[in-house]
Amino acid sequence: MRCFLSLLVILLTICLQYSCADKEPVRTRKVENIIHLSHTRYWNNKKIEDQTSKLDLEVYDKILLGGDLMMNTSKDSASIEIANQIFDLSSENTLLSVGLHDTYDQELLQAYTQRKNSYVHTDSDITYLIVDTNVQWDAGEQMELINSVVDTVKSSNLIILTHHLVWMYDHDELTTMADSVSNAPIGDCDYCIRENSFHAKLYPKLVNLEMNGTEVWCIAGDIGFKVPQFEYETKEGITFLASGMGHSKLVKKAIIITRENSNAELSYEFKDLSALPQK
Repeated sequence: MRCFLSLLVILLTICLQYSCADKEPVRTRKVENIIHLSHTRYWNNKKIEDQTSKLDLEVYDKILLGGDLMMNTSKDSASIEIANQIFDLSSENTLLSVGLHDTYDQELLQAYTQRKNSYVHTDSDITYLIVDTNVQWDAGEQMELINSVVDTVKSSNLIILTHHLVWMYDHDELTTMADSVSNAPIGDCDYCIRENSFHAKLYPKLVNLEMNGTEVWCIAGDIGFKVPQFEYETKEGITFLASGMGHSKLVKKAIIITRENSNAELSYEFKDLSALPQK
């Protein structure tokens, strides 16, 4: 009897081994899929840009918004609710860097976003630093937040999200490109790229992060009237990106950011909205 039981155990073990060998091993694979959209406004406050409103945004892990969602996004509850229905503004996966056209009523805006206009968010080894460039961002409380992030960040990637292309100011090459790229000129107007210390004070810290293994991308949204996309990599490895749209322009672009698994690097490409998944 004991011999029979021993033989039975051996046979069962062999069967289980062959059964398991026939099955495909279980693999966990994380694909990150992030979209950046900006300047989706019309000249009136009745809707979001048509192609944007038709996108299936549920396929993305994160939605990065570069501001100017509507002509006057926070004018009243009816207006901001249009943007909220499309972007789910309070979701932790919707990150908005506000434009001038979003901030008519700050209390109403923040009631929908459930956060301040400048903040930090970390997920999947990516740190997102969202900066409000409608105000003097490089001083006071907001600069304290920026410094606290860049001085301590340990993520493999840092994405700094802004509305204005503030990094075009005071740079040998980028400054000469501003008039042909940015919706707003460099100047003192309320919607302009104003004088700032990005390259004088913040940039050296970003270079230090790059040297220590954190890849830094700066993504802005105040383009679209002149060009729908912009990319520039500095000699130190910092990447500057922007995407946006003009309501009367035929070509409207988004940035699609992907990472195949937790050990891979982020990659990006500019995509026509017409080529993206629809609802």
